[in-house]
Amino acid sequence: MAELYPSFPLETDDIGINLEKEGKPQYAPSCLFNFQTGDFAVDGAGAILACDGVEAWKQWCIKTIATTRFACLAYSGEIGIERQRLEGVSSYEALCLELEKEITEALLADPAGRTYAVCDFSFTRQQDSILVTCKVLGKEQQQIELAVEV
Repeated sequence: MAELYPSFPLETDDIGINLEKEGKPQYAPSCLFNFQTGDFAVDGAGAILACDGVEAWKQWCIKTIATTRFACLAYSGEIGIERQRLEGVSSYEALCLELEKEITEALLADPAGRTYAVCDFSFTRQQDSILVTCKVLGKEQQQIELAVEV
């Protein structure tokens, strides 16, 4: 019986996949996101602005910290931080330690493999949130600084 769906050999050059770089992290450029407006940044003509790969990685880190784990079915269970675990923490010091653990775990789960380490945490109390600042080190010697309200 003939196959219903024929199969064809896949030519990776035709679709832009480079198999030699498979184990290397990809710092691909992306669209620039404006966190104040909650939308993509646009120029005067309404065209979406682009950013380089390191800025795209920084934006991914900020979005990951801002995402509640398991809240959105579009994301895997490794994306985001578990805010439910933070609600039962009794002291500020314990909350800071738990935040450091959650953020580090979330950023190291980068599916593109760009994140090497997260360090130099500092926490600042605000009225109804905590400002978390930290450094994120990339696998190709990149370093970014984050400041995110949690």
